[in-house]
Amino acid sequence: MPNLADLFELQVQQGQAQEWLSQYYSEEDHPSSVYKRLLELAIFYQTHFNYDYALMILNHLYQIKPNYRLCLLVGEIYFSLQDFERAYAWLNRIHNSKRSRKAKRILGQVYLAMGHEKAGISLYRQLIKDFPTYAAAYLDLADYYIDAHMFAEAKPYLESLWTYFKRSESLQRTSRMTLVALELEQELIQAEKVTKMITDPNLPIKSIEEAYLFARFYFAIHDYQMALDYAQLAYSFNPDYLPNRHLLLQINYQLGNGQSGLKAEIDWLLDQMAYDDPEIMQLVEIGKDIKYLPKKLILHLLEYLPYLEEAEEAYQSLGLVMDYYLEEDPKYALHFLKTNMISPIFNLDNYYYYAKTFQALGMDTQAVEQYELALASYENQPKLVYDYAKFMYNRGQGQAALDLIKKNQRSFYYTEQVKAYRNFLQKQIENIKQGEEDESE
Repeated sequence: MPNLADLFELQVQQGQAQEWLSQYYSEEDHPSSVYKRLLELAIFYQTHFNYDYALMILNHLYQIKPNYRLCLLVGEIYFSLQDFERAYAWLNRIHNSKRSRKAKRILGQVYLAMGHEKAGISLYRQLIKDFPTYAAAYLDLADYYIDAHMFAEAKPYLESLWTYFKRSESLQRTSRMTLVALELEQELIQAEKVTKMITDPNLPIKSIEEAYLFARFYFAIHDYQMALDYAQLAYSFNPDYLPNRHLLLQINYQLGNGQSGLKAEIDWLLDQMAYDDPEIMQLVEIGKDIKYLPKKLILHLLEYLPYLEEAEEAYQSLGLVMDYYLEEDPKYALHFLKTNMISPIFNLDNYYYYAKTFQALGMDTQAVEQYELALASYENQPKLVYDYAKFMYNRGQGQAALDLIKKNQRSFYYTEQVKAYRNFLQKQIENIKQGEEDESE
């Protein structure tokens, strides 16, 4: 084969390929064996993605002896090249042949690729009717519907594969995994039906992909212990598989397993994650709840801020970053406020954080201005009144702080924390008045 290929490629380089093909065929005593060798050479080029050479030979052979196989091979090549018009032209010549199973399948793919949905689906359905054991046709239609997010339409074909192709382990695994994945897309999961597939004794789990997917399924239906079992199985296949480690963190968090373990898992994940990994938000939520927000997590969050898509999420994330900077060094907080690009994108007010920053820097006049601006704009910050009142009290303005709270007692700023602080202020003011009366006597 390589010798014939070398000879052919030399003729191509010299611009004499067609002449050589004609001469090579006519000079041989056994045309059928020559035809076979050239066909094998064309298939060799096709499998090595040298489509130009393959087409050159196949077209020549077609002129000598047109047949089903040549049309199919040429149609396949043009389909691979996404030249759907030519693929259709070649395949359409043979799709009514009794041997047309593969041709019809590729022709169906051509129709769908060209946007002729009705013709493509109709051809596939006819193909399944004529060849009910042709698994590739079921898979193709299921894949098409899944790509189009038409999950309900995909399920019958996958269920047919699961039900009627029991002898094929690969089809059983493919159909089971795809059906479970589709079920996870539904609002109402058919838990019992999926559980039967997952626990089929004839199809034990053999891969991390299966174990991880099934762990996700049980997590979705809130069966956290079963989710943990499958996630640990996935862990046994590959301890460093990031999606599964994220899932293990969430499962252990839901089960209320030890905080030390959760913290260690967060630390490990932070060492492995890319800075644009959206899973950072899950770590932030768990970290906030268990009161573990290490420096590395905040730095990850800071890098992820440009990727945020929701204003509420952006505002909360900014708050965590600002709290970190205010504790580290208020000067960094001020620099961040002036340079961050998130607030303009989401049209977020930062008066509250400017106030907190100026307060930390001892710039009281500027802090008061920003607190007032935050109140005037009804900034979405529940701690605004509490922090402003506390700031006033620390500056010796207890009555002003109490007046501020009373003024906002019908707003969402009037939290339980503010109510408790109001009681504290009232007692403090009463004690001061009582002290003053005692002195006057």
